[in-house]
Amino acid sequence: MTSTTRRNFLALGAGALSIPFVAKPSWAQRVPPIKSKSVVYANWGGDFAAATKEAMFDSFEKEYGIKISTPSANYSKFEVMADSETAQWDAIDADGFAASQFKEKGILQPLPDWVTRVEGVPEQLRSHMSAGYIYSWALGYSKESFPSKAPQDWKDFWDVSRFPGRRALPAYWTGVLEVALLADGVDKDKLFPLDIERALKKLDEIRSNTIFYASLGEGQQLLGQGSVAMMMNTSSRTILLAQQGLPVEVQWNQAVVYSSFSAVIKNAPNPDAAFALIDWMSDPERQADLSRRTLTGPTNQAALKFMSDKDLASLANSPEHIKVAAVVDQVALAKQSDEISKRYTDWLAKK
Repeated sequence: MTSTTRRNFLALGAGALSIPFVAKPSWAQRVPPIKSKSVVYANWGGDFAAATKEAMFDSFEKEYGIKISTPSANYSKFEVMADSETAQWDAIDADGFAASQFKEKGILQPLPDWVTRVEGVPEQLRSHMSAGYIYSWALGYSKESFPSKAPQDWKDFWDVSRFPGRRALPAYWTGVLEVALLADGVDKDKLFPLDIERALKKLDEIRSNTIFYASLGEGQQLLGQGSVAMMMNTSSRTILLAQQGLPVEVQWNQAVVYSSFSAVIKNAPNPDAAFALIDWMSDPERQADLSRRTLTGPTNQAALKFMSDKDLASLANSPEHIKVAAVVDQVALAKQSDEISKRYTDWLAKK
């Protein structure tokens, strides 16, 4: 599996399903006794990991005396561990498509029945993963570049005649082929399986007008300093620029919605603590707290009732935004992600 570098740059796979939240007994009543004194949860570091620690990990450690270690996640390393007698890690924060591949390869443990399931995880994956968060690749644009008519969709992003100016796209594959296909007229609900050839051909049209950035921060800077008129970036990056008072805005129409989940490796040394942590991270109030800190959406839809209208305005899966979003089919993407990664890398390398 090709490991995505998305979170090195990051500040619903199933979409917002209409499954009612059912009240449960208190955490202490539901969770069996935990014998482990530590748990290793691999994540992607940076500000997002710091926010997760504050919103979820610190309270878990304080309440139950279980020490959480957070090494840098790596998909290849995770798969190698699965072939060993005992893994070094217990659980991982994995993109939905990567977690789907892990499940298909048989390297994940099924979650006990008492672990909270969340609607943001596709139904066919809920046996093995929960918690996580939702984010989107959205069109961010300069209001100074387009004072009278704002771009409305990815077709406008591709239209350099009506909307002149440089564009910015990531130099890594997640979301790029989806927006190219949307620009080429594919219905947002009929993207998968992705037509790779068609997407790359569409990307050819805009290549000479595009800067390909190596990190989300770099893309954010390009828009913030006026080097580009539009960018494809996570919605949170454009929102952060707007919060700094810069004249930029997110176009939520056709935002490409991705998700990330937590899963436990089959030979985890501390599975009891790992299951308990994932259940803890699935709690709606804690998910709401993480969403406010990171501008990502909760996978537990019950978290939305703990959020204000202002909070919801920044979420990819708010009731308003999810209606116009292109929600990625994580299970379908899992079958294509390795090929997409290779083909996009090869396309970028062309002269």
